[in-house]
Amino acid sequence: MIIGTRHFFIIIGFLFLAFASDAQSPLLKRTDFTVNDELLEDALIQLSQQTAVNISFSNKLIPSKKRVTTNQKNTTIQRILDILLTNTNIQYKVIGDNISLSKRPPPPSRKFTISGYVEDEETGEPLIGANIYDPDSQLGTSTNEYGFFSLTLYEAINIELDVSFLGYQLKKEQLKLKKDLQVNIQLAASLTLNPIIVTPQDSLYGTAANLNQYNDQIAIEQIKLLPTLGGEADIWRGNYLQAGVQTGTDGVGGLLVRGGSVDQNLVLLDGVPVYNPTHAIGVFSIFNTDAIKSFTLYKGNAPARYGGRLSSVMNIRTREGNNQEFSGEVSAGLISAKASFEGPIIKDKCSFFISGRHSLTQWYIPQITSRVKDQNNENRVTGIDQNRSGSSDYAFYDINAKLHVDVSPKDKFYLSYYKGNDDFSDRNLLEYRDSFSFNIDPPLFIDATIRDTTDLGFSWGNTATSLRWNHVFTNKLFANTTLYYSDYNFQSEERFASGGFYEDGSDDYILEVEKFTLNNNNLGGKIDLDYIHSTNHYIRFGLGVSKQEFLPGAFLNSTEAIDLPILLDSIAIFDTLDVQPQIAYEYEAYIEDDFQLTSTLQANIGVRGAIWSIDNTNFYSLQPRIHTTYNLRKNWLIRADFSQSVQHVHFLTKSNLGLPGDIWVPTTQNVPPERAWQTSLGVEYQIKKFGFVSIDAYYKDMNNVIAFIQGDSSLVLNATNWEENVEIGQGEAYGVEFSLKKTSGMFRSWINYTLSWSERQFDNLNDGQPFPFRYDRRHSLKLMGQYFLGDHWNFNATWVIESGARLTLPLFEYQVRTGFGDINIQEPSQINERQTPAYHRLDIAANYSFEKGRWSHALSLGIFNVYNRINPIFYRLRQDQQLVQVSLLPFLPSVNYSVKF
Repeated sequence: MIIGTRHFFIIIGFLFLAFASDAQSPLLKRTDFTVNDELLEDALIQLSQQTAVNISFSNKLIPSKKRVTTNQKNTTIQRILDILLTNTNIQYKVIGDNISLSKRPPPPSRKFTISGYVEDEETGEPLIGANIYDPDSQLGTSTNEYGFFSLTLYEAINIELDVSFLGYQLKKEQLKLKKDLQVNIQLAASLTLNPIIVTPQDSLYGTAANLNQYNDQIAIEQIKLLPTLGGEADIWRGNYLQAGVQTGTDGVGGLLVRGGSVDQNLVLLDGVPVYNPTHAIGVFSIFNTDAIKSFTLYKGNAPARYGGRLSSVMNIRTREGNNQEFSGEVSAGLISAKASFEGPIIKDKCSFFISGRHSLTQWYIPQITSRVKDQNNENRVTGIDQNRSGSSDYAFYDINAKLHVDVSPKDKFYLSYYKGNDDFSDRNLLEYRDSFSFNIDPPLFIDATIRDTTDLGFSWGNTATSLRWNHVFTNKLFANTTLYYSDYNFQSEERFASGGFYEDGSDDYILEVEKFTLNNNNLGGKIDLDYIHSTNHYIRFGLGVSKQEFLPGAFLNSTEAIDLPILLDSIAIFDTLDVQPQIAYEYEAYIEDDFQLTSTLQANIGVRGAIWSIDNTNFYSLQPRIHTTYNLRKNWLIRADFSQSVQHVHFLTKSNLGLPGDIWVPTTQNVPPERAWQTSLGVEYQIKKFGFVSIDAYYKDMNNVIAFIQGDSSLVLNATNWEENVEIGQGEAYGVEFSLKKTSGMFRSWINYTLSWSERQFDNLNDGQPFPFRYDRRHSLKLMGQYFLGDHWNFNATWVIESGARLTLPLFEYQVRTGFGDINIQEPSQINERQTPAYHRLDIAANYSFEKGRWSHALSLGIFNVYNRINPIFYRLRQDQQLVQVSLLPFLPSVNYSVKF
């Protein structure tokens, strides 16, 4: 469209050429094969020798007198075996590069279902994504988002299930399957740091669950070991290390996935949508890692049960509380202090979890900024005796709480609550002497001391709460019903006060105040059902409704002047802009099926329907989603995706940074919903006792994306008549992602490289020509290494190397002389035509941990920005048109100490 799709399909072609030749199953190998009245055993040996494929079997398995005759030309080994083994009770299967023959068991007469939960043995927490696998039948499944599983197998006197989960010991669960069983399986945490390597055969053969999850997810415990900013471990910074994920300098700019913008990410906290998921304009997230149980990032391959955004889904689940014993954790770093407590209210039945975090920045930011303001010579007023001072301050907090009640083996209730807020303030004080003359008879001269105070304040925060009910209708049908409320609020106030103190003892006072507020809230309910028909079909379906309210911004301006020398009376001027909220209703329904077509081919196919209703206008959409995986050989996997998405909310921003004062607005009659379709193709190879390597190519086409064109320089947006101040256009993004991950041994590493393009086009911007997106970085390389030294020490480093960000800068500046004076006019370049120099940053950390009785101690020391070549956002332009770096986050130490009990 904008760039042309030719490059994308060239990328796909090279991708297949690179891997297709090496990933063939031995059953698909072709040969000419002729036998005439030969013993079956001899014929099998001849086939093995002729094709150089090892065919293993026991002599007792082969009928001693069976003879075979066949003449095959250019035929697959699979077809030849089918002919040779006709009318026998012998079956074959591929194990690596070998073919194994075994006795075909008699078909059982009945099937039974094993269902239940997989839980942590010590805490009772459900484990999300745990694997349950039957080696005999090579069938298995995984637990859903709530720890529930259902597996249907043939009747057996004794079966032994392999139950595994990352970071836990493998458990052999022995059962007698003579009837339907309901069991809860407890796993013990692993005593070592070595993760369980789940191969494609373990996780995909025989199971139709979790097909949409890629292997480049980062575990919470791994994120806590990474280098941090001031000791603040954060899942957002972990996501920035993934291939296909971009951000601005040091996190400022939010999460940008595969060429999308910051508003195109659906962030769910226990199923509740969150509008602004970051503190400190994106430097780190609102999610306290001590409160998180699991999180998953879908990079454009989200299944049909998720919708409402174009680029990605971040699904975050918080901890539910230890239902066995009381425990807690306290930690502190340079950025914040945290405390978490959990325990049973009624053992095995009811538990609680509560966690709080508060910043420590208010202890040192005012002192630092006060000194900077005092020493800033640029603030001096030439020729006037003056004294300038002031300071800035920033603070934030988060609270997470959850109550979990098991009413019965089939019913569980969860009440979740989150509250978080940021506060920023800036004060500037100026005191100086001045003289006033009044042209009256006789002339009047007054000396005065003027004291000016400018206060700027911002406050923003999220509230999210939900009530969930898990109910097991049958051993195959599971339901989760959720009622939720989400709220985002932003307030700003700019206050200017000037006092004049005159020699005659009089004084006057001027006060100017500008206030701004915006609010978004979402009240809704939904029901999600899992129907596990069999190991070949895992069906999910559900529906939901929500009421969304948008208050795009309201201003209050006031000016008050009291006791001015020349005025006899005080004056007061107030100007209030009352913006009425816009209310929309969204109705959604979906159905999807994870199913197995063959033993090597799986697919997730679904469709999502949505209705957006606002001001008596309805918008309808159907959004198909397709995800397939194909196991070429034991360790090779090909995946392909296609999806369509619709987004009914828009983001008004002038900076593309995702600032807290940027405004969410709804789809209306004049501004249609954003739409996108995306396709991707990838190859993954599992390396035994090492990790995996993968390559993915993607293409994304976006329509009805918007650009806000308000041109003033105010710190907050004016949403008055916002529909008249947006441009509607289109976008395109494509690229290739490469990942190499080593997950075992004392040294572990991760290499992610992304080659990408992203552009936008609007008819009334840039002369209608396409232009690069603000974060169109051609190259992005992210390296991560971890070294474990014994049981107590580990050392970590991350290195990010990226192309520079895009900028729009003036080509030249000239003056025009008018009757009102000289006016400076800048001639701009093409939008985002200029690019800052390449950026790279090195962070390091060392972690030490030990246990003493019930107490666990951990100390983390690190340096953020050990080496930072350049920060690509914060620049100023010199008169010679050269960019000068203005660094946001310089060389910073990192310290964190935590205690668990």
